Amino acid sequence: MVSKSLFTGQVSDSGIKSDNISLFQSNTDSTTNSIFINVFRSTQQIITQDNPDLVNIKDNYLALLQQIHDDYGVHAASRNYELISIDNTLYIDLYDQITTLITSITDEALGLLLTLSKETLITAFHSVTLHTGNITLQIEKTILQQKVNDLISQANNEIIQNASTSGQFAIVRNFQLAPVYNYYIQVYGVPVYGAGFDPIRISFLAEILTSLSINPYN
Repeated sequence: MVSKSLFTGQVSDSGIKSDNISLFQSNTDSTTNSIFINVFRSTQQIITQDNPDLVNIKDNYLALLQQIHDDYGVHAASRNYELISIDNTLYIDLYDQITTLITSITDEALGLLLTLSKETLITAFHSVTLHTGNITLQIEKTILQQKVNDLISQANNEIIQNASTSGQFAIVRNFQLAPVYNYYIQVYGVPVYGAGFDPIRISFLAEILTSLSINPYN
């Protein structure tokens, strides 16, 4: 006896099942699969396709971004301001290049990242000026304080000279460091034992002292 199930579509003859044939099979199955394959292929193409803005950065501007990072960003983040270049010509050149790159970018995310790089360059360059100004104020404050101390010391010496003495003498020997080393200790603290004074910071302070008409080494 041949029979067919309305629910499973199975045709049986004497209890032997034949190939399944569904009465409810839809004609849209093949269409759906086709659409899915097309979407999948399109997605793959979008993922693997190179971004033209990114290609432009890799080919033409990667060295620029690396220089901003190495010469400005790293030193500013670690507060080693003395290592940041104060060459205004170089700064303007880097500034113009990064600005040109940003204006050519159409990708919003990349544009934002490049803007952050530009702001890093600006902040790092101007942080040197702020650091220099801070040290200059410290030096000027020390000079004024020393003048006050000298006036007080002179007044005390006059009082002592006018007072009676016991006839005993004391010999005191003073060692005086060059101004650049004195201010180095005031700004950066006493160097670690065995390390000595940092020559880059000494040179940085010497330029500041010279700008204040102070001989760094005399």
